[in-house]
Amino acid sequence: MKLKPSDYKKLEKLTLQFNAKIGEYPKQGVNLPAYRDIDTLRAQIEKWGPNELRRQMASMQRFIDSPPEIYTTQQGVNITLWEKQEVDRAIARTNKKRLEELKRYEPNQYKGTMGAIEFNNLRPRKNRVEEILPKNWDKYAEGAIKQAYEPKRIKQAAYKANYLKAVLEEIGPGALYDYVSKLPASKISAGLYEDPFLAIGFIYDPFEREVRSRQIIEHWSMYMQQDRSQQAAGQITNLQLEG
Repeated sequence: MKLKPSDYKKLEKLTLQFNAKIGEYPKQGVNLPAYRDIDTLRAQIEKWGPNELRRQMASMQRFIDSPPEIYTTQQGVNITLWEKQEVDRAIARTNKKRLEELKRYEPNQYKGTMGAIEFNNLRPRKNRVEEILPKNWDKYAEGAIKQAYEPKRIKQAAYKANYLKAVLEEIGPGALYDYVSKLPASKISAGLYEDPFLAIGFIYDPFEREVRSRQIIEHWSMYMQQDRSQQAAGQITNLQLEG
């Protein structure tokens, strides 16, 4: 997306207020949030989309409106109460999205799809705010925010890249890699919930790699065909309801 001039002006105003607010906190002994840069913010928003614009503006407004309170963790990290609350909010959002994904696909040992939980990183994330050492705080906070708000399309692209990497490492270049590289990124993670055979495991025998490659292509082909059939059925149902 391209940031509108009116949105840019609002963002610029909030950025100036946010940076000024930092000056209300003690400068020594407190891990203060980094000063915001309008060009960096604009690049992030244009990459992530309109939801990121709303999130950034709401987050900065909460900081501007909050009293300059300090929160000290059990590890002795002095942070703004605002940042502690933002990290708490992010981790809660991450766990809500993971739970929704689990309910949607219901991976289980009977279907043999438990591996999808690891591949898609769907285990509940522990809130470790109180455990993080001072030297690791900034990285932890940044990672929590990114995990909670990074758009799904970007995460799906990462899942596809990881899957292709596993194909190269365990099977090598060839028909399977070429086939999967053409699949939509949104289908990679979803497919692993439906068919455990799509997972890439360690293979000892070079001959087995060739056989496994053909079998996985067949399973991907069946999955994509089934997915297209379900989409077509859904479109017919919608037309019937509209009629």
